[in-house]
Amino acid sequence: MPPTDRGTKFLQIELTAEIYDALMARAQLSGSSASELVQQSLCSYLGCGNDAPNQIETRLAELESAIMQRVQAQVEAQMQPMRSLLQNLQSHMKSQLEAIANLQANLKAEPANPAPIVESGVADTSAVSCDRKKAETASSSQIRQLQIGDLVQVRDPDSPHYMEHLRISAVGIIRATVQTDAGEQTFLKRDLRFVESNLASNLGSD
Repeated sequence: MPPTDRGTKFLQIELTAEIYDALMARAQLSGSSASELVQQSLCSYLGCGNDAPNQIETRLAELESAIMQRVQAQVEAQMQPMRSLLQNLQSHMKSQLEAIANLQANLKAEPANPAPIVESGVADTSAVSCDRKKAETASSSQIRQLQIGDLVQVRDPDSPHYMEHLRISAVGIIRATVQTDAGEQTFLKRDLRFVESNLASNLGSD
């Protein structure tokens, strides 16, 4: 029986002959009135009986589940391009690291000072002697510390005094000052080459 504690309303409706006959037959068999049967049917259809709260909760849970599925699908669609980009970046970084590792391995495998290739044949003794003197001069200029009064050759190609022989007037830790026709100028020690005393005396006699 439907609840009646909220009062009764009257509603006049039209029924087809088929529905009316079925309603009368059901009322006769059940012992209920036609009005009670109509109210029971409407209450069951509209969900206004005792199980109405459960039906509402079920419907809300279904709606919530549908909304969550829709949101998850949208988030997944937006995240997919970012996942693809991240995978591409990781693959690129992996290839770069592999290239760096191969380069380091090749550098370790190469000798630090490869031996010069000597061609067979008769060597020019004058050229060998000249190269030996140049090597000895360069070695002595690298070992000997420059001092005030030394005659040096300017080896800085950007200097207007390139290849000139000048006297040192001051010596610092990494630089040295030489006396030029235009006054004193400072150079890095690596750009100055010490001239042997015998070569200096030859230049002075010229």
